[in-house]
Amino acid sequence: DGFDAGKALAEAKPDIVLLDIDLPGIDGNKLCRNIKEDESLGHPIILAISGLDDPSVQERIMREGADAFLAKPLDLERLPQLFDELAEKRKHPV
Repeated sequence: DGFDAGKALAEAKPDIVLLDIDLPGIDGNKLCRNIKEDESLGHPIILAISGLDDPSVQERIMREGADAFLAKPLDLERLPQLFDELAEKRKHPV
């Protein structure tokens, strides 16, 4: 759930977070915002995922600080390339 995710993030400090928006316990949008605001986490890339392929869901999570949004089912073969693109974008913002 979202609370366990927050605890795991604080301990692991990952470079990349796959964040399901619809989490029990804490809303994924709020968790995304918390991750972005917590300097101690080191600004991981956040890839938000949801079974709801709804433009308003995508817009909200992007406003909360997600770096990208993907609707389920995920194209797992595309993930490494997407991570590379997002990391490169961070190095060279437009």
